[in-house]
Amino acid sequence: MLTINNLSKSFGSNVVLKDFTYHFKLKRVYALMGANGSGKTTLFNIISGFLHADSGTILFDDKDISAFPPHRIAYLGLSRTFQDMRLIPSLSVYDNVLLALKDKPSEHIGASFLAQKKKS
Repeated sequence: MLTINNLSKSFGSNVVLKDFTYHFKLKRVYALMGANGSGKTTLFNIISGFLHADSGTILFDDKDISAFPPHRIAYLGLSRTFQDMRLIPSLSVYDNVLLALKDKPSEHIGASFLAQKKKS
């Protein structure tokens, strides 16, 4: 489902990721843990298109998304949340979640939390 090959990223002389490689399988739960400054957020920012790697590739469903912008990656179904939530205080939790859903008749609140079967 998600394959990362030899991903590297530096900020000046600070090497944050060096040849990171991993294959994430479908229907599994993963945890990414590490000390502050170990590259966790940088990895998520690269996978989601908010940063570009210095080298390496990211494959999502066998499609190279390494150079895709964030909106295109999200459209494919791979997205992230941010720690700094920007909720609208005058709306309920339910309404804030609904704001993030795609504007399609087939989308509903349950689709945000439950896996959907693909149509053939």
